Amino acid sequence: MSALARQVARARAAAKSGALGPIVSVELQLESAYPPYEGGPLPPHYRDAGHPFRELGAPCLAFVQELLGDIEDVEASWRSAGGDPNLAYDEWRAKVRCQRGVGEVRLSWRAKPAPPR
Repeated sequence: MSALARQVARARAAAKSGALGPIVSVELQLESAYPPYEGGPLPPHYRDAGHPFRELGAPCLAFVQELLGDIEDVEASWRSAGGDPNLAYDEWRAKVRCQRGVGEVRLSWRAKPAPPR
């Protein structure tokens, strides 16, 4: 299980047990990096501008919905900040209004992977 999966599992358990009290807002920030493109057929994250958000953003929206109730509105923005020259957009933001509160999801592909050891 990844570190992120463990964090999400702990948050779910704490929310479900009531240990956090009423949840009225959620903020998620994730950074990611794709391996360098080395030729051949383009991988989906380089072929399809929306793929990175669907890959990480959709599960984040589902988690926000799980904690705050049905999603009523989403205001999203995206841009290229130069982090990954092969991605159409490497910065994504989504402000989410739900039944019981508001959430914000921030995704970035500007993080650089650690060098091999």
